Amino acid sequence: MTIDKGLGYLIIIICVCWAYTQGGIFGSLGVGAVGFVVYDFITQKKVWLPIGELALLLGGLQWVISPFFSYMTENNVYSMSQPCNEYMMYTVPMYIAFMIGYYAFRPSLLLSRIDLIKCCSTAEKLSTILICIGLLFIFLPASISALLFIKTLASYLFFIGFIIRMYVNPEKSTMYLLLGLGIQLLNSIRAGMFHELLIWGIFMIMTWFNVNEVLLKKRIFIFIMSFVGIFLLQTVKASYRQAIWYNGYTGSKVELFFSLLVNNAININEVRSEKEETTIARYNQGWIISRIYNNIPQNHDFLGGRTYVDALNSAILPRFLFPNKKGAGAQSREDFIEMTGYHLSRGTSMGLSILGESYGNFGLLGGAVFMFIWGVFIAKFISFIDRLSMKDFLWIMFLPIICFNLIKAEISMMSVLNWTVKSVLFVGVVIYLLRHLVMQLQPIVEKEDDDIYFGE
Repeated sequence: MTIDKGLGYLIIIICVCWAYTQGGIFGSLGVGAVGFVVYDFITQKKVWLPIGELALLLGGLQWVISPFFSYMTENNVYSMSQPCNEYMMYTVPMYIAFMIGYYAFRPSLLLSRIDLIKCCSTAEKLSTILICIGLLFIFLPASISALLFIKTLASYLFFIGFIIRMYVNPEKSTMYLLLGLGIQLLNSIRAGMFHELLIWGIFMIMTWFNVNEVLLKKRIFIFIMSFVGIFLLQTVKASYRQAIWYNGYTGSKVELFFSLLVNNAININEVRSEKEETTIARYNQGWIISRIYNNIPQNHDFLGGRTYVDALNSAILPRFLFPNKKGAGAQSREDFIEMTGYHLSRGTSMGLSILGESYGNFGLLGGAVFMFIWGVFIAKFISFIDRLSMKDFLWIMFLPIICFNLIKAEISMMSVLNWTVKSVLFVGVVIYLLRHLVMQLQPIVEKEDDDIYFGE
């Protein structure tokens, strides 16, 4: 055992012991499970983008860790509906079942860092085209919902272009990382929406780690600084949006944003005491899950998989043939109200989460079984994309777009399946067009000695 690995396990053990004093046996099990996932995610070296581990990480942070800290605050905005021990007794077994399902069938990705660098070595022109197309769609207006979805997918080609460019020129990967995220930061400041910046920040930083084989200590430092940055961002979002959305601010948005950010960074101690609880509440999916526990089956019967049938129909049935099929917007809102008993104001939308939805459909035991199956599905789905990448490496490069919603812990199954199915079709069309109109590359095949061959 290395010193770094021993230190990582020691920190997990200390956290587990502390969690036991606060949340009992299930609280300590939950913190230990999430600690293992965090360590596994940070120490990934061979895999470019550990999607399954990322889904487990975000789920653990929002379903277990944030609720755990929420019990230690006096936040009344999104308060938990159950005692800590009771909440953890329901949540942790389902989360661990999710872990077991994924790790039992964990995919062994076939393309290594060296393979990706070789694949991308002739894709410089392609990366430039993707960046330009993505920029065009970022600023292209779209009012029709169907076109808005295509616009969103097409705008993400911007990030795929920069990811490919990192592998094209590894020595310039830091510049591409900063340039790509810098442009997205300006776009986020313009719109006042920062969700895409956070998600693509994770994807691009993990790419940078893989390209440069970043050491563990440096990875940990960057993750810590990222959490500090996310906290500071969370402290300014409300006041910044108030100024640009409601108060008619007409000055420079960039100047306003950074002035608020710098001011909060300078007064970090005062800001921390004021904003800490609201930041924890913002990422706490447990308040919704605990309401499901309180409402079902006491006030409403288990749904028996109905929302999953609706999600599957919504994802695979074309709307022009089935115009009355349920959509992710209004239907998710109705499912939320039905499962939680909590009535949302008009225009407000919140997600149930995969874990909360599984309990609402099947109960604790059935929910744990479903979470195990969900973990298996994610592992097998990534393996499927990986096998496609052996014929065309672009499939693995487009994995962030395909799995953009798959990793999220706060949305419903309908949103996940809708995005995943449609994004696979979108990516398939894009790759076909790129191969026939932009670049004629040899497909990747395997030689008899199992070395990967990239064509002549």
